[in-house]
Order: sequence, then structure tokens, then C-alpha cells
Amino acid sequence: MAIGLGIAYVLNTITINTIAISLLSQECWNCNRVKLEFQYLDEDGEIINEIVEIIHASRSSHVQEHVSLIQQNQERIYQNVSDGVQVWNRREELFPNLEFCDAVRRQLEYIRTGQLELQPVVSILFELHKCSKNWNNGYFNLDGYPIEKSGESKPTLDKYFKERTFYCPDGKERLFERHVKLRFCNWRIHFFAEQPGIVIIGYIGRHLPTVKYRT
Repeated sequence: MAIGLGIAYVLNTITINTIAISLLSQECWNCNRVKLEFQYLDEDGEIINEIVEIIHASRSSHVQEHVSLIQQNQERIYQNVSDGVQVWNRREELFPNLEFCDAVRRQLEYIRTGQLELQPVVSILFELHKCSKNWNNGYFNLDGYPIEKSGESKPTLDKYFKERTFYCPDGKERLFERHVKLRFCNWRIHFFAEQPGIVIIGYIGRHLPTVKYRT
């Protein structure tokens, strides 16, 4: 069991300027990345097993091998963004390729300084922004980005489509079926890929109801 390393993976800690650290007590820790067997329940209650990899260090040389990644993340760990209000107020500066429904403002304002959801939310928004920036044509494909995306089942959409329909900045209402999961909590970020270069964020918060789970 490696609970600490599991938490490092779930929280995606490299995005908040930290690396999973191990004491060099055995040769297996002498590496800059560690593979874990990760087990979790999906939205249908099924047990899923995956082999995942985390950024890791047990020597100073391992840290040096991650310098460029750390520097990239330091540049975007968002210049002292300390709560959801700041994320909203600086959204155009931080995420120029994202648009936000007005309801998201209220949702972000509930994220306080030190709240565990803050940095994962910022990290996911950054990845959506980056993917949107790189999206030139065709389908908005998130493969290769470090985020867990999903869609909704037809029964859920049939019953709860109103809960996923949001008023957008251009005055239109849209169904936000696609979403990103925050691994360590029951939160979702719903988005709508409008056109190359523009992705709309419709909802940030607790898991919306489905036919199997009310929350």
C-alpha cells in the first residue's frame, strides 16, 4: 500500500508546485516516476483498476530532472490566485480561450482560500484552455491531456437535461453534456466546445444528479 503516493496522483500534485517524495530506503524508490495500481469506483459503482504514473523523487537529481516541468507549472500556478473570486476576476487573463457562463461566477465564489478544490479546478481549467488554444478543426479531443473526461448516458440526459442546460454569454442556452471529473472529490466541470478556439464553461461544482445517483 502506498496511500501517500495515491493521494499525490489523485490530487495531481505536480500542478501545485510539489512532487511526491520518497525516502531512498529501497532501490524501487530510486526513480523519477513511479507506477501505481490505482483502484476506484466509477459512476456506475464498478471497480476500475488502472496502472498510473506519478511524478516522483527520492534524490536531488530526480528533482533536477523535473525542473522544466516545475518551472512551467510555476508560471501558471496562477500568480497568487488564492480563491475562486480571483479565478473569476482574472478569467480573461488566465484562460483567454475559455468563456464562462454567468452562473459559474457564483459557483467559483464559494471556493475559499485553502479549499482543496481550488488548485485542481484551476489546473483543469488551464488544461481545457490549452486544449482549446490548440484546437484548430474537427472534434474537440482531450486525449493526451491529464484530465478525466466523460459524457452522460441517454437516460440521465432524458431525465436531467434541464440541470445541464446553462445560459451562455451569447444569450443562448446550451446542453452541457461533456464534463471533467475531479478525482479526489465529487466535483465536475461541465464544458461545451463551441468552435475551434472557444470552449464554454457552464458549471463547476458538485456532481449533478443522474439516474443512478441523485448527487
